[in-house]
Parts: sequence; structure tokens; C-alpha cells
Amino acid sequence: MNFRKTDDISESFQENSLFRIWPTLITALVLGAANLAAQNPMAVNQGTLTGGYIPVVVNDPVAGDPYAMVAVRRQLPWLGGTVGGSQQTVLAGPTNNSGLLGGPGILNGPGLLGGPGLNRGGQSVFAQPYWIGNGQLFPKVHNTFDQRLYLNADWLLWDTKGMDTPELATSSTAGTPRETAAVRGEAGSSTLFGGRELNGDSVSGLRVGGGMWITPQQNFAIEAEYFRLAEQDDRFTGNSDGSFIIGRPFFDIVAGQETAQLVSYPGLVSGSMNIETSTKFRSFLINGRASLCPQGCNQCGYRDHVDWIIGYRRMKLDDTIQIDENLNSLLTNAPGTIAVTDRFDTENEFNGLQLGVVHRANFQRAWLESTLRVALGQNQQTVRINGTNTITEAGLTDTLQGGLLAQRTNIGKHSQDEFTMIPEVGFRLGLRLTKALSASVGYSVIYFPNVVRAGDQIDTDLNPNLVPPEVVPFSGALRPRFTFNESDYWAHGLSVGGELTF
Repeated sequence: MNFRKTDDISESFQENSLFRIWPTLITALVLGAANLAAQNPMAVNQGTLTGGYIPVVVNDPVAGDPYAMVAVRRQLPWLGGTVGGSQQTVLAGPTNNSGLLGGPGILNGPGLLGGPGLNRGGQSVFAQPYWIGNGQLFPKVHNTFDQRLYLNADWLLWDTKGMDTPELATSSTAGTPRETAAVRGEAGSSTLFGGRELNGDSVSGLRVGGGMWITPQQNFAIEAEYFRLAEQDDRFTGNSDGSFIIGRPFFDIVAGQETAQLVSYPGLVSGSMNIETSTKFRSFLINGRASLCPQGCNQCGYRDHVDWIIGYRRMKLDDTIQIDENLNSLLTNAPGTIAVTDRFDTENEFNGLQLGVVHRANFQRAWLESTLRVALGQNQQTVRINGTNTITEAGLTDTLQGGLLAQRTNIGKHSQDEFTMIPEVGFRLGLRLTKALSASVGYSVIYFPNVVRAGDQIDTDLNPNLVPPEVVPFSGALRPRFTFNESDYWAHGLSVGGELTF
């Protein structure tokens, strides 16, 4: 029975037409595959699925080309691209039962490699095709980043340009005659305050900023920054019962010589003198950032980020000098008190367009950021001068306009606009402590030209006939006078801080 069944099956297959042409079909398939492999220079070797990825080996006809090998190593680290021997091995993306995710993989002709790739964390990134021609890979992949927001804060330690001031308080040795007491240039005279740069020491400050990348590829962003230096000040306080000589020097244009108003002199006057100065500097900006290499060009390098910046900048520099005197007459035939105040305020308020470029080079755990910014716009200069004399005599008090160096000839508010260009250069070196947190140190310098400083607005040439109460009829030149005296300001120094991305 068994032999009989076998014979029946053999006879049925011989009667089937497919059995008769089977050897012919096998021969045709083998010859066709051999012919296809000979015509296509890119032989595909698909191995066993490992971790869901198909290793694709592409023969490289110019494997000795160093540019091609560097291009693969630089541009495909997230795709797992390597170059070895005469072949380039690329992990061609995740697979399922139907082949590559995002559409079937195609390896033919010029060698179009499709489907999504992977970033370093194993997450899928949307990728444009890679064209493999003559063994070189030309990148079209747009990497994406998990972090879209960034915040930074820095403690600043900067040096600044102080304001020049004339001599505001002087003294003389005991026994100096009244006519030359506290007079500049006379024997035995000395400067107590002024005659040098004020508010120019090192100062601390704070800078905070942040931004948001609008696109996952970090091609466009909006950012803002604010920094402020601590208020700088210089002070002087002097008082005497008359035994120590204190004076305020000026040039008498009527007599044509140096002289001084005495605050303290033996047998004549006793009193006190207080001088306070301050300087404030701060800035605010808001920028748009656009990547210079949105396609990830080879010139910038995979690890570098180069961005244009354009936006708005506001900067303010303010100075104040205030001089207060309280005088008590020591003359028995002319008792009384006089309170004198001179105040000089300056403001520089800049508003303008800001342009620049930011380059960040990324290394293994470190990064180096270089910034060049130039702001173009109007600096509104404002000078305010005020002075008063409050005289108390015989129980009566009268307050008059005008102090000593602030008189009706220069008192008031004076404003003008000046076109200004403000450059800034900065560097920051950072070290990644975690994926999201970096520590940084840096250096910055800002140059603010065409500014008005309080010390430059003080005119020490004085017509004494103007000092309240004013001599009537008045005679002589109208001094002190006001003119816009400009100078330059700069600030530079170190920063220590951190950056947080998320």
C-alpha cells in the first residue's frame, strides 16, 4: 500500500505543468540576480535584525577619500554612521514587519537612503534623504534638540570709566592769610576732594537673561537680557569750628584770579561741607536670533552654532554731584547762618537698533560662546543744574535761587540728542555639570561714546556778583555758563554664573 501511494503521487506531479517548468524558473532567477548585482555598484548585505535596525553595507568606490570619511563621521553620529575599510556602514533606521519605519528603504541607482534616523538618545528625528554619490555623503539631516528654553545668570565684577571733576574742596595750612586761604595753586594749599576721576573703581553687578527657541532645530529664537551694575559713589564730609581751614575754590572772572569761598576759617566762619556723588549704569535688550547655518552646513561644523541677532537695546548712564554747605558766622557784628546747595545731574538714555552675531562651539562637556553686538541709535543727553542759598539773619529766613557754582546763568534742564554707536564684545566658557545645567566664566567689554557726565558740566569760572543776594546793578560776564561737554564711557570685566536649559 505504501509503495502504491508513492507511485500515485509521482505520477500526479509528472502530469502537472508547473513541475515540468520548475527547473527553468530557478535557473532564470539565479541568472537575473547575478546580472542585477553586476550592474548595480552598491551591493546590499542585510544581516540579522539587531535591536530593531538593519545594518546596510554600502560599497564605497572612493573609500580613500578623507573628505568622504570625515563627512560621514561628522554628519551622521546620531545615525550610527561609520567608515571602515572600503565600506560605509549605516544603521538605516528602525524596522517593523514591513521594513523601515516611514516608508520602505530604497537602495538602488544613486543610493537613496530613506526613513527616519536616530538622535543620540535613541529618539527618532525627521530626516531628509541622504544621496550617496561617488562615495561621499552630503548632509540633509536636520537635528532636533530636547531643550527649547534657556536661562542664564551671572555675577559681574567690572571696572568702569569714572567721571572727571574739578577740585571741589580745598584746604590750607594753619596761619595762611585769608586772601590766599584754600586757593588753588597757592603755597600750603591742598585738595580735599575732586580734581580727579570719581566713581571709577571696580564694581559688582548682576546680569540675567533667557530665551526660547521657536523651532525644534534651534533655527530661530527670541531672547532678552538685563544687567545692572551696583551704584557707585564717592563722598566727602568736612566740618570745623573755624580752627581748620576749608574752602571751595573757583576762578573770579571779575578780579581775574583764583580765589575761594571759605567754609571754615579762624575768627571768621565755622561750618560743615558734604559732597555726594553717584553713578548708575544698566542695560536692557530684546533680540531675535536666526541661525546662520539652518541646514547644518559643513563650514560651521556639526557641533557649532552660529546665529545672527537683531533687536532693540536700551542703555542708561546717570551721574549726580551734590554739594551742601552749612555756614555759621563768627563775626559778632554780623551773626547769621547760610545753607548753600549745588546739584548737577546728568542722564544718558540710549535707544536703538542692535545687530550682531553669536558663535557657540560645543565640545565634549564644555562650550565656548563668543558674542559681538553693535547698537545704533539716539542717545538723549539731559543735564539738570540747580542751586539755592537759604539765608537766616535776625530771625528771618530767605531762600534764593543760586548756590555757588550753580547760578541763574546755568541753572535749568538742558537736553539734546546725539547719534551713537555702542559696540560690545563678550566671551563665555562653560562646563556642563548635568544635561541641563552649566557653570560658566566670561569676560565682556562695552564702549559707550558721546555721553555727558556730571563732573564735566561744572564751570568753576564765576562772577561773584551773581552769588545771592545778587549785586544790583549787575556787572560783568555771565559766568558760570552751560555747555554740553561730552566724554566717553566704558565698562569691562569678568563674570561668573550658570546656564539652565530645559
